[in-house]
Amino acid sequence: MERNWVTKRRYSPQYYWEYEYRLLNSYIIPIMERWGMNFEGKHLIDIGCGLGGSTIAFAERGASCSGIDIDPRRVRDATKIAQEKGWGDIKFSVKDICEDFSGQKFDIVILRDVLEHTADRVKTLGNISHLMEKDALLFISFPPYYSPYGGHQHHPRSITKFLPYIHLILPRSIFMRILPQEEEYLEEIEGLNRITISSLEREINIAGFEIVVKEFYLLRPSFKFRYNLPIVKLPSPIGKLPGLRELITTAAFYLLRRI
Repeated sequence: MERNWVTKRRYSPQYYWEYEYRLLNSYIIPIMERWGMNFEGKHLIDIGCGLGGSTIAFAERGASCSGIDIDPRRVRDATKIAQEKGWGDIKFSVKDICEDFSGQKFDIVILRDVLEHTADRVKTLGNISHLMEKDALLFISFPPYYSPYGGHQHHPRSITKFLPYIHLILPRSIFMRILPQEEEYLEEIEGLNRITISSLEREINIAGFEIVVKEFYLLRPSFKFRYNLPIVKLPSPIGKLPGLRELITTAAFYLLRRI
């Protein structure tokens, strides 16, 4: 049942919303709560909110939520689904975090699997810092580019999901041709900025953040949800080896605070 649902998720906004919602509820939010994060009464912004499944999961924990995304279609669908599910008070907006913008300050900022798609990571982190209250927290997750699926080739309906490191092995032109030829998906792949753990940690310092918690995963939580694989954290000693960790970390999770 799970496998069939994952395969169909790109055909319908409702399927993808369900993926976001269930993944956050079952795996990601429990990790944050284990880190000591509390959402009750907090002002939270979900950057790159997609269809809003994750945003509503946070709202159910008592947060006052907003969601932004660069894609007007996603914002339209997120607004519609939220209204249907009784969360019409959540405001979803079309915004590009790479552009300067100001407004409400937030206690918690979520940047889940978004930073690898931004044109300027330092500017993005700087813009985010301007949205944060004093002592606010920023959650970041991303797949390092040189990891097995850092090329985002794990499309649910493509053979490339069985080909780790193929984005590093093949010439770029050939790699792009063997991917599913879906316009939105190809745009995401083209926009990847080749983020690494080491480069992000340098940029975190430049942007004026400190690391509260970080965890690296050999098998990321979404693999449990999609393929029923166990969640496997990278042992701490291996996570300190700069070269090896880039190659075998399928997801890096960070909790940051402004300095």
